[in-house]
Amino acid sequence: MNTRLLFKTSAIAEVLTGLALLVAPVLVIGLLLGDGLGPTGVAVARVLGIGLLSVGVAGWESQGQDIRLAPRAGLCTYNVGAAIVLAILGTYGGMNGILLWPAALLHALIGAMMLWVILALWPMLSNESELLFTPLKSLTGQAETFSVSGWDVGEGEARILSQRREHLGGGQFSRFEYQFRMRRQLGFFIYKVFLPLALIILMAWTVFFLPPLEIRSQISIGVTSMLTLIAYQLAVANTLPRISYLTRADHFIFGSWILVFLALAKSIFTSCMVHQDKSALASKVNAAGRWAYAAAFLLILGFAFVL
Repeated sequence: MNTRLLFKTSAIAEVLTGLALLVAPVLVIGLLLGDGLGPTGVAVARVLGIGLLSVGVAGWESQGQDIRLAPRAGLCTYNVGAAIVLAILGTYGGMNGILLWPAALLHALIGAMMLWVILALWPMLSNESELLFTPLKSLTGQAETFSVSGWDVGEGEARILSQRREHLGGGQFSRFEYQFRMRRQLGFFIYKVFLPLALIILMAWTVFFLPPLEIRSQISIGVTSMLTLIAYQLAVANTLPRISYLTRADHFIFGSWILVFLALAKSIFTSCMVHQDKSALASKVNAAGRWAYAAAFLLILGFAFVL
């Protein structure tokens, strides 16, 4: 069964019946009921015609792509039509009920507000396309003085995207995009972050050059390097971007933590070897650690800034 055709046919029938009751209520009631109408019956029949007309409008709109307009359209039609019919009955029909004009004004107010809502929502609820942008590449671009603190801004490109709207009545919608590349300026981070961290790492590296018997000096340098790194990390925390992913700076800082900790751990390990009368083995650990520490530092630099 073709339900769309069924509902549209029913809506057309209700609209025609409602219009007939508005224009010739006596004739329609006579054909339907076989009896005449007095003045009061004519007024009631015309209000009934407005109700049927509203039902037909709502039924017709419910077959659109967005059924949210249907009840709004039906209620708006009823309130506007009822206000007009009541006003005509009070002015020309000789009706003088105490609630006639208040009811007419109330329907008129409600109808006006509903009409304003429908007109405001119509661009989203209709099947028509909204405002579509047209690219004018000769007139789009960016100012020569356009800049963002801490960033180098590259050339931009304007694009117009248009696609089918699947909801809210269909139609096309347009979107304007302007894309440009930004590159962070490294000068601040090199002088304020990377160089101080490199000096702290080199300070921790000196424990590999001290004689194994200099236990206090090695542990003192290792602990001082670790505490200095912690204090410096707290000092520069507010200058680094607070983002959810790891940056190159985060990789370098994390690698610095590992190197400084390994230097401190080496100092404790060689001190234990000295106490066990293994000074020769401790010297070999120092000699191998010098090259391993330097290689690890270069590896962290490559991983953070090259790869």
